[in-house]
Amino acid sequence: MDYKATLNLPQTSFPMKANLPQREPEILARWERERLYERIQEAGKGKPLYVLHDGPPYANGRIHIGHALNKILKDIIVKSKTMEGYQAPYVPGWDCHGLPIEHQVLKELGDKKKTLSKIEIRKLCREYAEKFFKIQREEFQRLGVLGDWNHPYLTMTPDYEASILREFGKFVKAGGVYKGKKPVLWCPTDETALAEAEVEYEDHTSPSIYVKFPFQKTPRELSREGRPGISFPPDVRSVSLVIWTTTPWTLPANQAVCVHPDFTYAFLKVGDEVLVVAQDRLEQFRTDCGFGPDSGILEGRVPTGAEFHGLLCLRPFAPDTSPVLLGDFVTKDQGTGCVHIAPGHGQEDYELAIRYNSEPQYRSVLSQHLDVLAPVDSRGRFTDEAPEFQGLKVFDANPRINEKLKTLGLLLGEGKLTHSYPHCWRCKNPVIFRATDQWFVSMATNELRGKALEQIDQVQWIPKWGRERIHGMIQNRPDWCLSRQRVWGVPIPGFSCKTCDQVLITPEIVEHVSKLVEEHGTDVWFHWEAAQILPAGTTCPACGGAMFDKEQDILDVWFESGVSHAAVLKPRGKAAGQDWWPADLYLEGSDQHRGWFHSALLAGVTTDGRAPYKAVLTHGFVVDGEGKKMSKSAGNVVAPQEVIKQYGAEILRLWVAAQDYTEDLRLSPAILTRLGDAYRKIRNTVRFLLSNLADYDPSCDAQPDDRLSEIDRWALMRLHRLIECVRSNYKEFNFRQIFHELDYFCTVDMSAIYLDVLKDRLYTFRKDDPARRASQRVLHETVLALTKLMAPLLTFTAEEIWDSLPESQREAPSVHLAAFPQADLRYKNADLEQRWDKLLKVRSAVQAELEIKRREKLIGAPLEAKVILSADPERYKFLKGYEQHLPGLFIVSQVELREVHHLPQDPDFAVEVLKADGTKCVRCWNYRPAVGANAAHPELCDRCVDAIA
Repeated sequence: MDYKATLNLPQTSFPMKANLPQREPEILARWERERLYERIQEAGKGKPLYVLHDGPPYANGRIHIGHALNKILKDIIVKSKTMEGYQAPYVPGWDCHGLPIEHQVLKELGDKKKTLSKIEIRKLCREYAEKFFKIQREEFQRLGVLGDWNHPYLTMTPDYEASILREFGKFVKAGGVYKGKKPVLWCPTDETALAEAEVEYEDHTSPSIYVKFPFQKTPRELSREGRPGISFPPDVRSVSLVIWTTTPWTLPANQAVCVHPDFTYAFLKVGDEVLVVAQDRLEQFRTDCGFGPDSGILEGRVPTGAEFHGLLCLRPFAPDTSPVLLGDFVTKDQGTGCVHIAPGHGQEDYELAIRYNSEPQYRSVLSQHLDVLAPVDSRGRFTDEAPEFQGLKVFDANPRINEKLKTLGLLLGEGKLTHSYPHCWRCKNPVIFRATDQWFVSMATNELRGKALEQIDQVQWIPKWGRERIHGMIQNRPDWCLSRQRVWGVPIPGFSCKTCDQVLITPEIVEHVSKLVEEHGTDVWFHWEAAQILPAGTTCPACGGAMFDKEQDILDVWFESGVSHAAVLKPRGKAAGQDWWPADLYLEGSDQHRGWFHSALLAGVTTDGRAPYKAVLTHGFVVDGEGKKMSKSAGNVVAPQEVIKQYGAEILRLWVAAQDYTEDLRLSPAILTRLGDAYRKIRNTVRFLLSNLADYDPSCDAQPDDRLSEIDRWALMRLHRLIECVRSNYKEFNFRQIFHELDYFCTVDMSAIYLDVLKDRLYTFRKDDPARRASQRVLHETVLALTKLMAPLLTFTAEEIWDSLPESQREAPSVHLAAFPQADLRYKNADLEQRWDKLLKVRSAVQAELEIKRREKLIGAPLEAKVILSADPERYKFLKGYEQHLPGLFIVSQVELREVHHLPQDPDFAVEVLKADGTKCVRCWNYRPAVGANAAHPELCDRCVDAIA
């Protein structure tokens, strides 16, 4: 007789080899055919709403690994919320305007760009953005991300552009928009202002110089006036404050010197002159400038910075004087405690100058107005306002300036300093601070800063440190510079009178332009003259003139994306008959505290009085396996396209889920290989479950709870603990813990324990044996629950598992239309858990001893063994209650229990392994004395004889 044919061998169509790179596109094509996203949204009608608003990536180039991380995280959340019972729409978007796209287009044009008009360049930018938005859309979909891909939002569509202008109109109406000359981050290469979010800090080597600013008054005059409270020796010819700077090129724009009011200052006599520096910086100053023993500190009273207030110093490159001002921003970390002030080239310098120019108590200090002087053009070259250096690029001018200072006898020390310095995010060149006429939003008007800070505390920040980060940025930021000197974007709808230069911008004009843009797109601004754009009869409120020039700048792209909540959530929600605003969640990289989260907060507070999001989740950046930044030059870039080609998108998704995304995430081929191994363990566990359910029909084969064995009830207890834990962690966005829970459940609870023990029952018992059917019920409930729980993470594999189940056993056509399983409190049993902790401890000890005997060649397979367990009375009594189940639990042929009294308290049992008694059954491979007792089946044990009867 062929006894193998009597076994219940595993059967399933679910393949062992995943073949993900080929199988995933097939699943995606089916989702597209069946309009899965639309079906999910239709099924969600009437359920609570959860809106994750997509931050728009630039439509610029193919996606990189950071894009993949971001979109997979979003997809995990949207799918988990859907399965939790929410309707979770997801509308992807793209940022289509701005420098990244224009920069690339101009780079590709080369010298040809000089021959093209603004309209022609804009047309090329539009085509470029259109091309790459479509490429990225396909690549995002390949990751298994579900969304409204056929109806994304694009910041370059007329409806979105009109929304940008309407939101800008609300800023104008609120009174916070103004045009003025202020220092801004400026890229001389791209010739445009930049936002803080558009710069990257890299190491840069700058000159480090100490420069004298001699007091205008002689030492005798200073002594006579008692300022700064010290008498100078008769041989002293001059007294100077000493400044330290790493930007010599800003000295031609100097307007003042600033000291800290509370610092104490020392007087260092060097020859016939006295140099003044902060007392705490004196020794470093002497070292850097090489002053020897012939220099000495003047004895006497030690003044504070406040005592220098209002004294005048001689400027190095102009005949004017620079007053000594007071400022709390002066530090003792570096330098001399004396700071040269150039309001045209620094934010703190500018704010100090404005305060002294405008506040009455400072009138006696200033002999003349402090100018916001910036003698540098858009290309970073000196203008005729600095005639000695005219035409030189600012960084190239540094050596010339230092040489001039040396000639004037003002340069005390010169060196180099490598430090973190802002670089343009597109061209990668160093940027400068430069005062130009720009459009700004005031942080003070309408208490925008204070209201934004209040709103930060109404938002849930994940992780919590995000709150501190954005709070500090809002608290310390300058007014928002809205203008950019580019052509690819939404124009600022402002005008200037040709007669008197009066700036003209009103809410009514902005709305008028918005309507034109809604109909014609923003190209209308560049095609039409000002007279065609302005409402008929518009005149200048200052002089009555009727001739105007159009504004040439475009709006900051961070403003464009910052108002996406108004351009997308409000109208899309309204169209669906729902309220999508404010969003439940914004999710982007941690750099967006100064980017999208930041601009969206200011926009929401200005236009709607609150933040446009309830919660903000941030993730880190992707680094290589050693924690180093990825770069093409280092050769350590991991492209998502290559990962998908080799491993499939599923392994990328598993990588995202397995990491602590709140920190930087490591990725390398070795890490992917390890994740591939983890994936195979999960897949093989599921395959085992499916393969042992081929003959199981839950409608007629399921056994009631009271027919379940104790190990079955233990497995259900572990399953429902898993359900509870995984669902809780989905709510907390703790995907790493979910991965670990799924991995542990599959590899330990299932594969190493429950399924290992179950094989004998599943394969050798009679097909309809109640014990086998009871275990099949557990397997069935496990595979259903496990598939649903993994679906947001392993989106393709879960669908493949779902398809392998009989249609009658699926509650929905796709697993993504199903709901998460519910944890059943019936299976939570503390006594059962405690008992099985004890049993499994013994099992581990038995397995360890079996392995030793296998290595010693006493046995081959565990079924060749007999185990003798010696235990103290309490442990013996406990094990005696499980005596008939122990061989199956240990997967050996026999177990003998012995009660002893000589064992230590821990462990309170001992394991001995012998060769099993009896003969091997050819069907179940157990060794039993009863083998051969049945003449009809002399090679079978008594149990197998019954099974085939």
